[in-house]
Amino acid sequence: MALEQNKIQYLDTWDDVKEYSKKKHDAAEKEKDQHNVTKSFVNEQISSAEKKDNEEEQAEYAKIYQKIDDISAGGGADLTPYLKKTEAAETYATKSEIPSVDDFVTQQQLQEAVSDKATLNQVATLEQKID
Repeated sequence: MALEQNKIQYLDTWDDVKEYSKKKHDAAEKEKDQHNVTKSFVNEQISSAEKKDNEEEQAEYAKIYQKIDDISAGGGADLTPYLKKTEAAETYATKSEIPSVDDFVTQQQLQEAVSDKATLNQVATLEQKID
């Protein structure tokens, strides 16, 4: 029989060696089986989740296609939340109602005019001092 001393196992006979080997082999097989069960469980969960996602996606597409079919059949779409032409005409200006801005002063022209005005004021101040 096998003797254990200081966590080292001594095998006395060939039968002890075979028995020890069988125990190790059985333990490895059990661990392998547990791994396969776990792997199988995980794969089933993934497959189930993918199937559920696919079913939800197909249901969403079915809703969209049904709406398209309804509109195509003359059912129309619910456009009540959208702006109507009459409301737009009352609220916003058309292109023809917007005046031309060609004769407006640009930012650069305004800055130059302010600069020129400041220069004129300085000249006027100097003229007053000279007189």
